[in-house]
Amino acid sequence: MHRRDLLRFGAGAAALAIARRARADMAAPERPMAQIFSGVSAGGAQVPGSVLDLRPDGSRDFVKLEADLGAHAAHVFSIDNANQRFVAWAMILPFRKGQWPYLVFGDVVRAASSVGEDDKQHSAIFELDAALAKTIASGFGVVPAVRMPLDGGVTYAWSNPTKTRIRLRIDNKGNGALRTLGSAGDRDHRFSFRVRKDGREIAIKEVMVIDESAAIIALKAKDHVDLEVDLRAWIDKPGVYDVDCAFDGQLFPDNVSMGAWPEHAAETWDIHAAGALRVIVP
Repeated sequence: MHRRDLLRFGAGAAALAIARRARADMAAPERPMAQIFSGVSAGGAQVPGSVLDLRPDGSRDFVKLEADLGAHAAHVFSIDNANQRFVAWAMILPFRKGQWPYLVFGDVVRAASSVGEDDKQHSAIFELDAALAKTIASGFGVVPAVRMPLDGGVTYAWSNPTKTRIRLRIDNKGNGALRTLGSAGDRDHRFSFRVRKDGREIAIKEVMVIDESAAIIALKAKDHVDLEVDLRAWIDKPGVYDVDCAFDGQLFPDNVSMGAWPEHAAETWDIHAAGALRVIVP
């Protein structure tokens, strides 16, 4: 076969391969895409052109969908340690006042639980269960991010270092470094208390909680961090009190992301510590 014939044969084979791929692409079913539309609630009664929004709490709403909000940069991630509750987050185009974003994928229509807006972007958040999260993630072409345990070897101990101070020691007895947040003022909202005097529960002071900034703390392996609050921020009458203590916080991997939404939101582990002390308030 001459060189010219070889070139002609090669070009024909390449064209045939391209044609076969094109036919295969046309025959293959197109992967459905999740979309976000602006919409207006039509109330509980169905009206022409409306679709059903079946909400997580079981309530029903009919919605008239309008403009495609061009959802992009989507993330789907877990928001609890058991990986049963998820969030779908996506950037969207601005929508008109009186409208609201709705996630649409096949027969699923879900209203946004919240929206965000700043000078650079708009975003929408949708709450999902584990099964629906997997489905929606496939529609966005992403993999759901799940939480992984971070508290292996972590222990907690309560103490009363001075008369009214209450201390929680978080001890990392594991082999990996972690990060957490330090104390956030004497009325640190992560602490909660039930207080009893002579067997009777005492009412806690109702105050406006102003969160103070809490420094990021590196919790190295075989090291600990102490978090302290003053019980007088909750109760200030003198007496001897039996106190049930609780703390709800978070651990993070030892990196700078600190669970930042949305890219690193699943890199978080919720922690709960409980204990009991007898405290003397002079």
